[in-house]
Amino acid sequence: MKTGQYLWVFLLACGFFHSKAQAQQGTDTLYFDHRVEQAIANAGNLMISSHTFGDKIAQKMAIVDDIYTYVVSGNPSSPGNKTIIEKPAIYKAVLKVNSYYRKQVKSKTMVEALAIIQLNHVLDVAISVYSQPTKTLEEDLKRFKKPEELAAVFKRVVLR
Repeated sequence: MKTGQYLWVFLLACGFFHSKAQAQQGTDTLYFDHRVEQAIANAGNLMISSHTFGDKIAQKMAIVDDIYTYVVSGNPSSPGNKTIIEKPAIYKAVLKVNSYYRKQVKSKTMVEALAIIQLNHVLDVAISVYSQPTKTLEEDLKRFKKPEELAAVFKRVVLR
């Protein structure tokens, strides 16, 4: 093979791997309706525990817990109460990203203000998408395990 042919093979291989990496990362922007204010207005008297990043984040975490989980009472064949999670891919991703940002701030690898902004967006997305079709978002979240990858999926979401 001549040098020019090696160059073409190399460039084609690079292009293939780059496009495959983009496909795996999922670069498409996802659009959902913004419904956070409505959820906050309907929150009423939720049990809000404290949060490292303040009351606003604590309130939104309580709303996420309230809308994504519910408890089913036990019955004779299964005596304990069970917590059921609706849309578990989204809920578990929110918890994982929350923990990730808290650890990043604690280890001083991320500024607290940036972590608050990014976690606030993740919570806004989780609250807003609950009552909307989320198949694409859930599939994207299921593909990734690392919290920084999950956070990147949430960053692709635009709330209108």
